[in-house]
Formats: sequence, C-alpha cells, structure tokens
Amino acid sequence: MTAQLRRAMLAGLGVVVLTGSLAATAPATASKAGASFAGTVLGGAFASMYPVDVTTTNAYYYVVDPGRYRIERVVRATGVIDKTTPGGVKGDGDGELAAARALAVDTTGNVYVADTPNNRVVKYDPTLQTTLKKWGVKGTAPGQFTAVYGVALGPGLDAAGNTTEVVYTIDADRVQVFTKDGGFLRVFASGFNQPRQIEINKTNGDVYVVNARAREVIAYAKSGAVKFRFGTEGSALGQFKGDPRGVTVTRDGKIIFVTDDGNRRVQAFSATTGNALYAIGSPTSNTFVDARGIEVTPDGKLLVADEWDYSLKEFKVTASGGTLLRRMFGKSAPKTGANSPRGIALDTGGRIFVSDWWNQRIVRRALPAGAITTWGKRGIRGEVGALNFQWAVAVQPGTNHVFVANRESHEIKVFSNGGTKELFVWGKRSATPGDFTFPQGMTFAPDGTLWVADSGNGRVQQFRVDVAAKKATFLRALGTKGTGVGQFDMPTGISVAADGTIWVADTKNSRIQSYQGGAWRTPILKPSGAATKAFNAPWGVTAAPDGSIWVADTANQRLVQMTASGVLQQQVTGSSAGTSDFVGPFQVIFAGSGTAYLSDTWGNRVIKLNLS
Repeated sequence: MTAQLRRAMLAGLGVVVLTGSLAATAPATASKAGASFAGTVLGGAFASMYPVDVTTTNAYYYVVDPGRYRIERVVRATGVIDKTTPGGVKGDGDGELAAARALAVDTTGNVYVADTPNNRVVKYDPTLQTTLKKWGVKGTAPGQFTAVYGVALGPGLDAAGNTTEVVYTIDADRVQVFTKDGGFLRVFASGFNQPRQIEINKTNGDVYVVNARAREVIAYAKSGAVKFRFGTEGSALGQFKGDPRGVTVTRDGKIIFVTDDGNRRVQAFSATTGNALYAIGSPTSNTFVDARGIEVTPDGKLLVADEWDYSLKEFKVTASGGTLLRRMFGKSAPKTGANSPRGIALDTGGRIFVSDWWNQRIVRRALPAGAITTWGKRGIRGEVGALNFQWAVAVQPGTNHVFVANRESHEIKVFSNGGTKELFVWGKRSATPGDFTFPQGMTFAPDGTLWVADSGNGRVQQFRVDVAAKKATFLRALGTKGTGVGQFDMPTGISVAADGTIWVADTKNSRIQSYQGGAWRTPILKPSGAATKAFNAPWGVTAAPDGSIWVADTANQRLVQMTASGVLQQQVTGSSAGTSDFVGPFQVIFAGSGTAYLSDTWGNRVIKLNLS
C-alpha cells in the first residue's frame, strides 16, 4: 500500500469505521505458523455508479461516484462515461479520492472536488487526467477543513472587494471563500447545523446553503448578509424531510431547486423570495429513490443524481413541474460480490455472512463456493428491511438469527437467517445506556450475551437478547471517551475470548484494550518480543479458539497474531500469504480446522486463508 493510501485510510477514520468479531461457535484452532491464500470467497460487485453530486458543461456531465472513489465524465450526447480520475482507489495521491461528496466547474471547464474525508479541495483539468491544484488540511483554522462537504464557483468578492470568480466551500459549520488556486480569502458564514451543498447564483452572486439538520436553505448576498430563509420539517410543499442535500439555480437566476430526499422529490422555489413553487416527485411516487446532487444545464434541463437508483435523471422543466427525458445508468450491483465489505460472520450451517457496505445489503454464501443470496435495501430509519451503511454482522448461537449493526440509523436489526424477515430492532441515537451513537462492532460472547462497540459514545455495551419476545435487556456499559486506560477514541472491533476476556480495538488511540476480572488491563500499543511496528488504526480484533489474539491492523496493512499478553506470534500481509496486498484488512474469523476468512475492505473482497 502506498504512503498516500495509508494516510488516506487514517484521514477517513471519522467517516469510515471498521469492526471485528468472532463467531462464538467456530470450532477451529488457529495456527501459529503461517497463513496462505486459499481463494476469494467474494470479489468486487458494483452498481453502474453511486452518484451523489453532478455538474455540467455544454458537452459533459461530471459525476461524483464515492462508491468507486472517483469522478466520472459523461458525454452529454451519448450518455457514455469517457473519462474517470486515474486513481480509482481510496487514497490521497494524484487522482485518488476518499469518498468525495461534491464538485463544481469554473468558467474554463476545470473541475473542483470536495474530497471530504481527505479534508481538501482538488482541482482537475477538464479531462480529469491532470491534478492542477490541491489545498486544505484537517483543522478548524481559517483555510483548513473538517470534512469539506460542498464546493461551488461563481461571482464573489476578492481580497480587495472586487467581483471575480471565487471558490466557496462548506465544512463543519461554516462557509469559506478561496481563490481558484486555493488562496484563502475569508470565512463567509458560520453557525450551520450539518450543512450540505452550496450553490451560487451566477446572475447576482447570491449564495444558497442547504442547512440540512435545520431542514432549511439560507440565501445570502455575496457580501455575506442573509437575504432570506426557507424550509421547515415536514412533507408539505416547502418543507423538507430526511437529509436535504443538493441545491442549484436556473441560469437566469430565477428558480432555486433543492433535493428533498426524505420526501423523494425535488422542490422549486423563487430565487427572489424563497416561496415554494412546485415539486417534481412525491413521497408515494417512483420518480426518485434518493435524490442527492442537482444541477441545471446550460440549455435549461434539470439533472439529478439519484444515488440509490444508481442513476442520473434528466428532466425538462415546465412552469409547474418537470418531465423525465432520460434515465442514464441505473444498474444495481450483481449478487456475486461486495463493494467495501465490512463485518463477516459464520453460522452453524457453514454459511458466511458479509456486510456489503456500499451496496447497503447483507450477502450470504454457502461455503466453500455455494449459493449466494442477498437482502437489504438503502433506506431510512423505521423502514422495514432497510439498511443505512451497516457495519458489523453477527450470528446468534442457537438460533442462527443474523444481527446487523445499522450504523447510520443508530440501531441493531435482527433478521431471519435467510434475510426474508426483519424480526426485531432496537436502539436510537442517544448516550443513554442501551441506546447507541454509531454502533460499529458486535460479537456474541460464550455466555450468549451480545456485546456492541458503541463507537460514537466511546464505550462497549452488553445485552441479553430474546428475539422471540422482541426484547433486548441492557446489562452494563464499560468505558468512556478519552485516552486513559479503559477509555476509548472510537472503539470498533470487539471480541470475547473463551475465558470471558473482552477485547476491543481502540481505533483512534491505535491500541488494543482488554477487560478481565472486573478491570481494564494495560493497553497493548505494540506487539512485543520481536522488532515490529506499533499498531496503527486497528479496526478489528478477534479472540481465536486457541487463545491467541488476531488484530486487523488496518493502516499497517497486516494481520497480527499475538498472545493474550501481547507477544507477537506472526504477522500476515498479502504478500506473505501469496496474494495481492491487503488494502483495508477489517475482520478475521475462523472456521473448520486451520481455516480463516478475512474481509479486505478496500480490496473489495473476502478471502480464505489456510493456517498451517
């Protein structure tokens, strides 16, 4: 793995979190003497695209596709992708991106990308093959970014107060202004609640910001003065629900369009008053699945990036609505693989379950190479069967029910073994014991209780779950946020050994912690007994049946096997195992005699390892 990719993996920790757990019933014995590649269980499987934003010139559409970590150029006349950014993998080198979220073009056709987890703006030439400029680092000072989410170009004020084309960005709770080469000009506005995208009215320089959590759009003059606001929570015309994101304005500067994903529609507003005019689509129509980015073309057509329809949709705009002219792309991922697989688990019937993160589904495969089935769909909290960037998966001993840590909905969902029924769900976003904030790791202990790494709350929680009674009884929580012993900065992987010791991957603190006999032990920062690197953002930890501990040391691109006291037994890399480099080792589990499975997230694969 390149140094750039390793840095990008760390930069993405605030957005992407991995986890590890062990199927408690696995009967295997882990070896201490080597691991070799024994085949791919699941390879990559991608939809046509995962579009979250779009911008346009006369000849081309440019699309942000975070599911493939790239920007795509689509020929308007044919609807065919003819260019992509050259990296194609998660990283921070030239051409590489890390789940970018927005883009815009300047008057000469250069493309500016909000490279969200990398906390920077990247400027490309119109062919996307040449990186012209990169600026920004993580931070809160002027000119720095905390998850830059939006970018737009248009008429604004330079350092002398003259009108010129400038770059506007959104990060954290503020809008900043830069020259087209990244020179910081000013903080334009602040105090937002989860701002999303931004657009500039090319006729007068007005600035429109989607203030998503407040369910509103704020209109500013280019001086920074607020002109008006519009939007509240709800489903009536002029209201927003869910996570409104995209905003654009017609080329004549008269109508603002906003994507209202929770109501499955796009709404039109007066650019003079903010009054609602009409909607395209509705909560009960099939016009959109999850409308995100939006743009008006130079010739007046409306273009919408429908992320979970995997498509671009082009509309003719009328005085009271819009007519769909064409739907481009729109093919879902095949069932034969996964895109950025996270958690994995085994049941007693010899089936492996994979959290197929980008495709918002669970994949089940009968081992070694049997039938593949999938279930789940992208959806919001409260929708039966819906998943929302789920992370961990675990199988309950005795029932073979499948538990899923539904991260973005802050809940645990339970499904039948084949996924045909959603049996039970609990949890909401809260720091109250028994609730969650971004649950990311999950495992069953030998005593049958469920442990959850409640990452956003800096703790792990224990439950006794009776699915038939639809009851999850909270038993205890361990840990708080911090850097001390028994404190966590984003706990992720979790596993419970046969002797009851609880093992936790304390990811941002780059260490492994364990709880035994009612107390936390000294954290393990580095395997001892041999010359080796310290842990670097470990995302998975697994207690093997032989008592050894396996760590998915993600940013070091390796698996580490050590004793319970932290003495190194072996380290496994893609090269040492006889396969391509691990790109994002996430979780290792054991099955049968001398067999292990590994999810390699950014390698887009789950592989089998023979232990000898």
